[in-house]
Amino acid sequence: MKLSHALLFFLAPMVAVGQSVGTSSPSGGRGASSSTNSPSSGSNLRGGTSSPSEVATPAPVVVAGPEFVLEAAGVGTCRTGYEPLVSSWQACRDAARTFPTDVIGSGATNHVAYFGTTINPRFVGNVPRGCFLSMGSRVHFNNGAGGVTERSAILCQKVEIAVHEYIVVVWPNAVGRFDTLDAAKASLDTYNSGSRLIAEVIEGEVQRDPHTISGQEQDEGNGFSKYWHNWHDINRMIALANDFAEDESA
Repeated sequence: MKLSHALLFFLAPMVAVGQSVGTSSPSGGRGASSSTNSPSSGSNLRGGTSSPSEVATPAPVVVAGPEFVLEAAGVGTCRTGYEPLVSSWQACRDAARTFPTDVIGSGATNHVAYFGTTINPRFVGNVPRGCFLSMGSRVHFNNGAGGVTERSAILCQKVEIAVHEYIVVVWPNAVGRFDTLDAAKASLDTYNSGSRLIAEVIEGEVQRDPHTISGQEQDEGNGFSKYWHNWHDINRMIALANDFAEDESA
């Protein structure tokens, strides 16, 4: 039975960003370089292929104009003035395409839509949140919570580019939309019973995972009077926030 291209891709060993795939000789050493590279040889951060025995130097931080930055592999967070690009997989794809092809290969953005509209359990906590470059030179979008790995480089956008809004949901109603997080927290704080949360809206898109809001964990320690039972509870409140956002923009 043939596996789909997407499944084969995700079953393949992950390759460090900026590194090529190595092959081992029977004695445990690395094999000799080959002058012919197969498609499975891997590609480095700059989009070029390398021989199986070569280990490329990790690429430096790359900035594409004033709007986006690709951090070094293994950093996992954005520098001051930038934030993860988490609004949508389409925005992730378009941002990645602003980089020159010798940084991100021309085919690296062909599969951003894979898992772009769902939360992939393999991504959650294992790769950066939002847009990232991984597996040798492919761009992906993580809807879930982020993590840090030497195999992925996070793609960030300038803070002022993204428009943030916040919807307060107290089941079974969305009770308000706010321009600042502090105002949303103050509204949520007036409720002390039932399922409730703040949903973040970035560039008009309601974020699916409310555990982190504008870089803050949504918990009591950060001033969030939230409460939910489980993901079912979260999902139905996020659906309310989506409906509320659509009604207000109509």
